[in-house]
Amino acid sequence: CTIICTTSSKSKVSMLKKLGADLIVSTDNFKDEVMKLFPEGVDYAVDIMGGYVWSQAVETLAKNGTIVFCATTFDDLGIVNIGKTFAKQLNILGSYGGRIKDLKEIISLFEKGVIKPVIDSVFPFNKAELGFKKLAAKKVFGKIILKF
Repeated sequence: CTIICTTSSKSKVSMLKKLGADLIVSTDNFKDEVMKLFPEGVDYAVDIMGGYVWSQAVETLAKNGTIVFCATTFDDLGIVNIGKTFAKQLNILGSYGGRIKDLKEIISLFEKGVIKPVIDSVFPFNKAELGFKKLAAKKVFGKIILKF
């Protein structure tokens, strides 16, 4: 498959390519950029942001396309044109997580080095506000870990 990533930061482009992205488009107008590359739309989208990003991702889907979302980072509402969704027979799936069995498998893969999470920074729990400020400033690439 072709992996398309979005970012609002030019400084993150090289890191996304290093992680395996085939194409990178701007978050600000990614619907238009994706539709130029794939006029019929894309078969699958995975959204980890929510809000307007989710709305744009739904708009990039081809007929019978599927979007899976697993976060709602942005406070604004995701909006879907229900008529288009019906006509294109889209699949919209929310994924909150998995089963304990899945978590154990992920931990095992992590311990074996198969899964290598991208960690931006680690903060002690009493400095959690610094992590949130970094997130709000869009100065993060990867996960922020809070340590107890």
